[in-house]
This record gives sequence, C-alpha cells and structure tokens, in this order.
Amino acid sequence: MVCEIARNPAFELKGLQCYAGDLQHLESYNERRAKSLAALADLASLCRSLESEGIAPEIVSGGGTGTFDIDAEARILTELQVGSYVFMDRQYNEVWEKSGGRAPFATSLFVQTTVISANRDGLATTDAGFKAFATDAGVPVIVGGAPAGASYFFFGDEQGGILYPSERENCSRAMSLSAPCRTAIRPSISMIVITQSAATVSKRSGRSRARPVGLTCRQC
Repeated sequence: MVCEIARNPAFELKGLQCYAGDLQHLESYNERRAKSLAALADLASLCRSLESEGIAPEIVSGGGTGTFDIDAEARILTELQVGSYVFMDRQYNEVWEKSGGRAPFATSLFVQTTVISANRDGLATTDAGFKAFATDAGVPVIVGGAPAGASYFFFGDEQGGILYPSERENCSRAMSLSAPCRTAIRPSISMIVITQSAATVSKRSGRSRARPVGLTCRQC
C-alpha cells in the first residue's frame, strides 16, 4: 500500500507513523522495553524495504509517554510523538507507581468537581459524572478537597459520588463534605478529558486564567 501511495501522483508520501498504544501502560519496564524495541525493529525493517524500492520516508514518527525513555534507543524515529506527559493521568502514574517507582512527570490536569448534595454521612454527590471523565480506564482518583480515604465512583451522566469514612467509622476525621465543597480529581485518561472540556483553567504563581479548549488531541 505504501508503494502504491508513493507512486500515485495524487498523493505525496511524507513518512510513516508507528504508535504501539497497547504497550504504553505495561507495568513491567523490562517487558515494555523489549516489546517496544521489537515493534520498532519491525518498523526499521519496513523502512529498509522501502528504501530498496526507492522510497525513503522523510518522517518516521512514533513512541509515547510510556516508552519515551526507550524508543530513542532504536535510532529509527525522526520524532517522538509523546503527548500525555504534558498532563499525565491515573493510568500513566500507575505505570511507574505499581512497579515501585515514581512517575517522571508531574500531573498537571485535574477536574474540579462541586458537591451538590451531602445528606448522608460518608456519602456526597458531585456535579461530575460520566460526561466529565473517560470511562474506559477505570475510575478517576481524588487528590484534594476530600477526607483521607475518600474515593470517587460514577453516579450517572451528570453526577459522581464520593464515599468517605463516616463519623462512626472514624471519630477523628478532620473534615466532612457538604455543598458546595470542591474536590480535585485526577482523570484516568487525560486527553479524553481535554477533548470533552469546554475550557481549562491554568494556574501559575498563584494566578488563574481560563482558556477555551480549541485543539484536537490524540491519546499518546
């Protein structure tokens, strides 16, 4: 197919893209490294085959956040298409944390939710449900604004739920939730949240600035 595209005057072949998305979240570094380099070895073989046909790809793009420190070893890519590292998310943090390490990039993207109901001790309802998060990679993680031990769960399209130790379970609890408390939640997949959001609020040096989302993102 590549040869047909290259020889068709209606097209201009600029290069190849190799993204091993199924490898990015492997928890074992050794397994992630071996499989990623094997995939890039196949890519290198394809490039050599094309060059023998007189077709030399100008751009060879690939890699991802989970293999950013591996793929350059193959010496075949002309660019790394790493993207999620800018924001990070629960999935990518767990790639390093579950193997006993620490993520090389800090999380910069959080979804701010507001408690809209807290009529039952140990349970609160927020205004962020299925529509606010990616749902195909598990539940997001609460990182601020809630009692220790609190966990989020999906509660419908528009609502989310927060479970936290009740007064009976933890008499020394330092805080409880009530409307309109705000919590910060780390999404499971950052790029999907970006594409679903109408605007983002960036904070730097204590200052906040709202920005409309006007970009197309790909999961990397």
